[in-house]
Amino acid sequence: MKSILPRNVLWLRDKVDDFDPCNNAVYTSCGHKLRYDYMVVAVGLKNDYDQKHGISLNLDSRFERLSKKPHRSSVHSVFAGVLPEVLVLCAELQRWTGDIHVPKKAAKCSGAAQKIMYLAHDYWKKKNLHDSTNITYNTAGDMLFGVPKYATPLTKVAWDKNIALNYKLELIEITPKRANSWITVTLPYNFLHVTPPMSPPVCLTKCEELTNEEGFLDVDRHTLQHRRYCNIYGVGDCTSSPNSKTAAAVGEI
Repeated sequence: MKSILPRNVLWLRDKVDDFDPCNNAVYTSCGHKLRYDYMVVAVGLKNDYDQKHGISLNLDSRFERLSKKPHRSSVHSVFAGVLPEVLVLCAELQRWTGDIHVPKKAAKCSGAAQKIMYLAHDYWKKKNLHDSTNITYNTAGDMLFGVPKYATPLTKVAWDKNIALNYKLELIEITPKRANSWITVTLPYNFLHVTPPMSPPVCLTKCEELTNEEGFLDVDRHTLQHRRYCNIYGVGDCTSSPNSKTAAAVGEI
């Protein structure tokens, strides 16, 4: 990063604790007070595993994944930064009853859960194990992907792979290594991949002057300029722009 920054740019390796837009100031966790003339906010989204009962409790820790063989009935998430371990588990299992869960609220890289699903299916097909596996993709949305341009062909891909698709199912609770509970049904699994609920980080949501009612940076959808503070702009997933939180949002333009 340092090698590509202009010489007159200060790279402060710190994180924001508080915004003070009325005084054009930002406070950091290391105690710095930064003044600005203009500011671009790009704080992204955070993973809220605790929003759903049982996710944090049952999500295998990184230590467990690296020090033991994968559980025969376990909960995982590539959003926890452990893609290699999830793929190892796919290789370990010979018979698979798997659930993929995607929440209703905005999620960064909403296609990540599908990528795991297709990678696993491809591996088992090459090993002639796909006939002994059952894959179910559960989403709280009303289509497979939030951008219609891509949802239609992706749905056909899932059908061709005999992947069951369930729509408008909201994850409520995970029962450890037995079943995941939904609003009206309980689905058994021996492998569960969870896309956690996501939201802007606390440093942004607690600053009501900057956010809308959902906690996102309140910007004009066309200019990305803040709707109340003209010297503040936002980019990325933390903004209130109505597009999906994914690079595929380009297809919505």
